[in-house]
Parts: sequence; structure tokens; C-alpha cells
Amino acid sequence: MPTTPRHRIFGGILIPNATVFTSSLCVLVVELVAGRLISRYLGQSLYTWTTIIGVILGGITIGNYLGGRLADRSYSRRTIGSIFFLSALSCLLVLGLNALVGRWTFLWGLPWPARIICHISLVFLLPSAVLGMVSPVVTRRALALGLATGRTMGNIYACGAAGAIVGSFLTGLYLQTVLGAQAIVGLSAAGLAITGALYMAGSFLEERRTAEQHAEKADSRPWSFREALFPASTVFLVNVGIMAIQLAAGRIMSLSYGQSLYTWTSVIGIIIAGISLGNYIGGILADRYRARPAIALLLVLSSLCCVYMPWLNNWMKDWIPLLFIPYAAQVAIHVGIIFLLPSTLLGAVNPLAAKMALEQGHAAGRTVGTVYASGSLGSIVGTFLTGFYLIAAWGRIGVIVGAAALLAAMALLYAPKRSYVYIWAAVCGIIVFLAIAPWPAAAKAGAALALREPQTPGVLLNLESQYSYIRVSADPKNPDKREMVLDKLVHSQVNIKTPQVLGYEYEWVYAQIINQYHKPIDSPINALIVGGGGYTFPHYLEIMRPGSKVVVAEIDPEVTEAAFKAFGLPRDTSIDIYNMDARNLVDDFLRKKEAGEDVPQFDFILGDAVNDYSVPYHITTREYLQSIDKLLAPDGIYMLNMIDSPLFARFLGAAINTCRSVFPNVYVFNTFPDRVRDTFILVCAKRPLDLEQIPNNISMHHKYNGGKLSASKVDMLARKAGGVILTDDFAPVDNMLADVVSTSARVNAAETQVRRIESLLAQKQYDTAVSKARDLAKRFPNWPLVQAAFGSALLESGAYEEAIGAFKMAIQADPASFVSYEALGNTYKQLGRFNEAMEAWNKAIQLAPKYPNSYVNLAACQAEMGELDAAIQTLNTCVAMAPNTANAHNNLGAYLFEKSDFDGARAHLEHAAALAPADGEIAGHLAPVYWKLKDFERAWQQVKKARSLGFEPSPEFIKELQRDSGRNE
Repeated sequence: MPTTPRHRIFGGILIPNATVFTSSLCVLVVELVAGRLISRYLGQSLYTWTTIIGVILGGITIGNYLGGRLADRSYSRRTIGSIFFLSALSCLLVLGLNALVGRWTFLWGLPWPARIICHISLVFLLPSAVLGMVSPVVTRRALALGLATGRTMGNIYACGAAGAIVGSFLTGLYLQTVLGAQAIVGLSAAGLAITGALYMAGSFLEERRTAEQHAEKADSRPWSFREALFPASTVFLVNVGIMAIQLAAGRIMSLSYGQSLYTWTSVIGIIIAGISLGNYIGGILADRYRARPAIALLLVLSSLCCVYMPWLNNWMKDWIPLLFIPYAAQVAIHVGIIFLLPSTLLGAVNPLAAKMALEQGHAAGRTVGTVYASGSLGSIVGTFLTGFYLIAAWGRIGVIVGAAALLAAMALLYAPKRSYVYIWAAVCGIIVFLAIAPWPAAAKAGAALALREPQTPGVLLNLESQYSYIRVSADPKNPDKREMVLDKLVHSQVNIKTPQVLGYEYEWVYAQIINQYHKPIDSPINALIVGGGGYTFPHYLEIMRPGSKVVVAEIDPEVTEAAFKAFGLPRDTSIDIYNMDARNLVDDFLRKKEAGEDVPQFDFILGDAVNDYSVPYHITTREYLQSIDKLLAPDGIYMLNMIDSPLFARFLGAAINTCRSVFPNVYVFNTFPDRVRDTFILVCAKRPLDLEQIPNNISMHHKYNGGKLSASKVDMLARKAGGVILTDDFAPVDNMLADVVSTSARVNAAETQVRRIESLLAQKQYDTAVSKARDLAKRFPNWPLVQAAFGSALLESGAYEEAIGAFKMAIQADPASFVSYEALGNTYKQLGRFNEAMEAWNKAIQLAPKYPNSYVNLAACQAEMGELDAAIQTLNTCVAMAPNTANAHNNLGAYLFEKSDFDGARAHLEHAAALAPADGEIAGHLAPVYWKLKDFERAWQQVKKARSLGFEPSPEFIKELQRDSGRNE
């Protein structure tokens, strides 16, 4: 029996694998860069990314099919080299076609979804189709050597997946940080051209085997679509499941880590790595075992993995050891433990199905091409079905459970006589029932198994859109107070009874600047707001400035609906709401303006579209700001908020540089100067602005610890970006924030644990809280937040001396932590060590002179020491600085009463009662004041109010009031 020469075997393994690796790498590079290329024309939305994925997978599907047909005619090196040359040319054509199609006025008249589909199809369908031809032709060439079919197919599948991994990480983590999008495409084209040249050079040394190819074709049975349907359908459905799991995985991880570069890179990389490993294992299995029972077992195990994913994810959230490794590794390990095994099992199915199809004896090229095309088509269906419908309709957990059911049903078809398949199918049916059944018992059991969202008290709305997980909840103590969470970030807060009261620092800056530069403060304005969220600020403008033209671009219609249903936004609002990408809206306005249509000149344009570290980079670029500039009135102001760390400030610095490249005057405010990460507000104008009094104006109404940064500080932050200006071609925003994400991740993780400790304290589970806090303090000995939480737990449990030690450790770790001094003062007061308590509170006031509680506590301690005049002076300072501090007015009124200044006491206590009408203690203090002023009717009214609010005035006072008023109540 003739044997294949060793050098032919080596070439048959290495060269095809390297070729498929290269083509898959280039496919992923083009796919990731596609979003950058089209953003200047189409923005970034669900439609753009889903269409990019769908069109490129569609092109690959067409290419796989055509490549299979071609492979049965020729699989020579010359053929493969020609495909690579054509791929390089089509990649270069992308750059010209993108600019041409982007300016094609015919498309401008189409609805946005139709325009997006047409644009992306015209630009990217050809290169993806040509690249899709590579795999079937190369596979057919490798199979012609007569090597083990399963392993050959498995190796090629695995190398294709490995190329996709490298393309994802190389582009996302490196290329986009050093090169523009056009340069990356050019680099990909060069790589393809070099590969083609190597193949063409090799073709001159290749022996002609045309006769052998024709002989092989003659021996093949006629093509039968019917016989290929079963293995092709298997590959199709498995790839539907893989894409559904991948998209659900991204949503699951976003709840713990947000939607950052690390999250999506880890999800894509781990799942493709699993597929690559599975392809390799599947190739080995295909040469050793019968395909049908092997596939059935793999499907059952994959289905089982899907079922335990939600439970395992919940367990991973509480796994303390994860907190002590670098953030990037933390995310990757979390993703890997949950998703690597199921993706490996599913990846092993494809080579087995391909081997089963080839064993039917049909033309190898067409068979391989059909299998490849079926997998790509399944990926398309899985992407569109999950992204556009299933996530929103079923939720992330529902998608995972649905995938488990699909895989269990497929296993029944492959091994109808295996008992374990029927057993698992029955178990899976019960799991689906618990996940969807409407009965309370089923819902409770499903929640216990993490198959449903837990029933959290106060949650008014809980849904998943194509863009994010949305939850609206109400404060149990005050149902009118609501908060909206998008993924893991609290995005908006509002009291629906007082929507004119803003809750966030950046909103206070926006409001004060608008009030300063557009008077009177109730006059109408024209404002464009990028990002709706809970619509708190747009609704505030609607109320405070009636008649205003307020336009909002909110990309997610479900977020808008949530604001209507549960966040106090009236259905008949006068706000003009556009549920579309802001850049699309800006471009529409500019086209209308150029066409002579009536488009308002905006007095203010406000950016509020940053969700944690998920930054829509295409609305940070110079080209976008130039468009914004054209929509602003001559004296208009552009403001945007963003998150960064002053320690790194690469994104902040680049944003400052970019704004300065368009606007001559750029100013910066911050909000939390004592935190690892901070929220910054950039204020841009064509004219100089005087903003020095803005922080003081805010402090008259709110507790505001931020301020306006000096010009030298702004210059220093700008230099941290190294002169980078963000453009449509080069905007590596995610990479610029990588250090911030990595540094603040452990802070966030510790904060999560601290919140759990605080929750235990609120439930009076003191022993459990102390135990968890002690463990956390050992792990984070130098973190002031953790030590302060440990001290609080000890304080609540009565371990005062040990609490003092914990607070001192917190102060040693962060000498600027006024909160730790506050807690230390409270502990000393509990022990009656008033001098030490006053020393701690004085230090807290030095560190945070605008924080009123420190003044109130210091005054209380001074009063305990008999220093009543000093206490009154301290509280006078407090109310002058923060006039809306109810407990300061209350205590000041009580101290003035003791000094027999009854008129002064009445003034402050009445003010306190207006600020906190539900505080029984204030009513209890006010009653004796009215008694001393001989106003007995009001005194009795306050007594009744105090009692109704749970505060009982002293019996001695009641006796005196009864005697003087002649009433016995």
C-alpha cells in the first residue's frame, strides 16, 4: 500500500492550518475595524454591529459554498494564491467603497436600518465572501493527502478558530492603539497579498496532479443535498446555539463587570478558544468513534453545561479569591470557568458532523463547503435571532435555558435508543418548566436555581433590551424615590413627586451653567441632549423652562419606555425624543439645515451617553464635534460628562485635546476628587466663559465636593494623553481607559463586599457582619474603605475599642479620609471620650469643610461638654454654609432654647420642620418653644404631631403645658 511521503504529510498539516489561521485572523481584523470605518457615516448602534456581523458571516457563507464548488475543480496552490490576491484587493476596495457609499445621496433618503444594511453590504460583502472561499479549498487540498479525515478537519477548524482569537485580541488590544482604521485594513491587505505571493511562488514547484484530481472526482458519487442535509443541519443548529450563548454571555458578564473592552474581549476570546480546542478534540474523536453516538453525548453534556451557567455565575460573583488577582485576569477567569467547557463541547461537534458527511462518498470539496457554509449560516441566524429578539423577549437566562433545550432535543435525534439521552431530555423539560411556568411555586424554585431573576422588594420594572439590562426600583421607605440601573451602573435617580430636584453632581453643573448663561432662569431654551437614560435632566428643563425646545437622542427605545412606565416621565411630554444613534440624528439635522429646512440653533448641547466604561467613541471624535459646532448658536455651549481617573487621565486628556481642536475655550469640572475614578464635565464654547462661581452656587443647594479645575491642572491632564486627538480613524477609547478599569476594579469589588456588610448591619445580623468584615479587612489591610466598614461593624456590635483600632487603620491607609475621622469621632462619643471625639470631628471638618454632618456631630459633643456657646457657633457656621441641613437647624434651635433665645429657637426649628416635616423630634423640640412664647394652641399641635410621628415629649413638659394652658390632652 503506497504511503504519503513525510514531507508531504508535514506540508499537509502545517501549510493548510497556517493558511486557514491567516484567513480567519484577517476576517476578524476586518470585522472589528468595520465598526470604526462606518461610524462616521452610520454611527454605532445595535443595527450597525448586528449588520456588520450578519453581512460578514453572510459573505463567509457564500464564500464557503462557492469555495466548495471550486475545490472540486481545482485546489492547486495557484488557485489558493489567486483567492488571497483577490482578498487583498477587495480589502483595499473597502476604503474607497466606504467613502463612496457614505456620500451616495440615494441612500440618504432610506430609513436608517435600510441605509445601514445597504451601506455595509456594499462595502463588506465582497471581501468576506472571497475570504470565505479559502477554508473549503484548503481543506480539500489537505484531505487529498489521504490523512485521517477527522483529525485533518479538526485541525483546520481549530486553526481557523485560533486565527479568529488572535485577530480579536491583536486588533482590540494592540492595533487600534497604535494605528488608524484605514492603516489596519491596509496592513490586513498586505498580509493577504504576501500569503498569496507565497502560494503563487510555490505553484511553480508544485507537481501537476490534474489527472489525479479528475480521477477522484470520477470516483465520487453524485451530489445529494438530501443526504448532506442531516450533518449540515447539525452544524447549523450547533452554531446557532454557540452564537446565542456568546451574546447571552456578554450580557451576563456586563452585570458584574460592565460592557468594557475586557468584558467583550474575554467573552469572545474564551468562547472562540473553547471552539478551537473543541475542534481539535472533535477531529480526534471523529477518527476513533462513530459520529452519531459521539455527537449525542457531546450535545447532552453541552446542554447540561448551559443549565448550570446561571447558578455558577451567581457563585462566581461571591468568590472572594477573584478579588486578589489583576482585573483582566479576574474577568477572563470568571468567563473561562463558566463558558470554556460548553464552547469546547460544542466546538467538538463540527468535525464529527463533517466526517459523517464525507463518509457518504460525495464530492469532498462541495461537501466541505456545504458544512462550512451551514456553520456560518447558523452563526448568522444565531446572531440576528438572539440580538434582535431573544435577549429582549426571553432575557439572558431564558436564552441560555432555550439553548439547553435545543441541544437536548438534537441529542434525541442522534441517539434515539440511548436511555441517558431520554433521562436528560426529561430533566431539561422540568428545568424549562421551572424557568417559564407562571405559578408561584415554580417561580420560587426557578429563582432558587438561578433560572429566574430573584424577586427583589421594590423592583418596579425589570427587563432586558437589545442594548442593556434595565431595572427600575423604588426606595421601600419612600416609594416616590426611584433609581434606574443600566447593566451594573445606577444611571439615574429621581423623586417622581419633585422631578425639579436633581440628584447627580454633573446635572448640578449643567443646570448652574445654563442658569448663568441663559437668563431669566425660567425662559425657554433650545437644547439637544445626547443620551436619555431616566430623562431626569430633559424633564427638569421641561419643568423649569416651560416652552423650551428639548431634543433627546436615546438609542435604546426600551430605556425610553422604562422612563415612561416607572420614572415619572409623562406620556404627553413636550420633549422631542429620537430613539436612534445621536450621530445619525446630528447628521440628519445638518442635512436638513443644508437643504434649507428649519432646524433649531441649539443654545446648549449636552452629552450624557457614557454608561460606566462603555464609551460610544464615535461621539467623542473631532469630526463629531465639528458637526456639533455647526448646530450650536453663536454663543452656544457644549457640555459632556465622562469617567476617568486623574491618576491616568489618558481618555480625559484626549477628550480635552479633541475639544480644544474645535472650540477655543474648554473648561473642566470634577465631582469626586477623593476617589480613584471621577466624573468630569467638559464645558466648551466659542467665547470665553466666567465659571468661577459655579461651585459656590451649587454648594448653596447641594453637598458638592467637586469644583472647577484650574487652567494649569487642565493643561497637565491634557498632556497625559500624549497629544492624541480623537478622530473617526483613530479613537482607542477603550484602551485609554484600560488602566482605570484595572485599578478601580478591586475598589469596586471591595465596595460590593462593603455594601453586603452594610446590608447585614441593617438587618441587625451583627455577628455575621463582623465575621465578613474581619475577613475582608485581613485581605485588604491597606484599604481605608474596608477598614472603615470593619470599624462600623464592630461599632454596631458594641466592640468599641476594636472599632477604634479599625478606624485608625483606615486613617493610616488614607490620611485624607474625612469619613474615617467621622466614624472615629462617633466611636469616641459612644465611650464618653468627648475631647478625643471633638479632635476627630475637627480633623474631619478640615478635610471636608463643606460636609455638614461633621459640624452637627462636633456641636453635639460640645454641648455634652457644657460648651453651649461653642456648639451654637459651630452650628451657625454649618447653616450658613449648608442652609438646607435639617438636623443642624433642629439642634441649633434646641441649644438656643436652652439659652432662652426663644425667638431664635423658633426660627430655626420652623425651618427644620419645613425641611423635614416627618421628623417627630423636631416637632417635639418646637412644642416647648411655643409654650415659652405663650402660643399654647401651636404647642399642643406640635405635641400631637410629635406623638403621631413616634416621638414622646417629656412628661415634665406636658405637665407644665397642661397647667399653663388649662387643657388636659
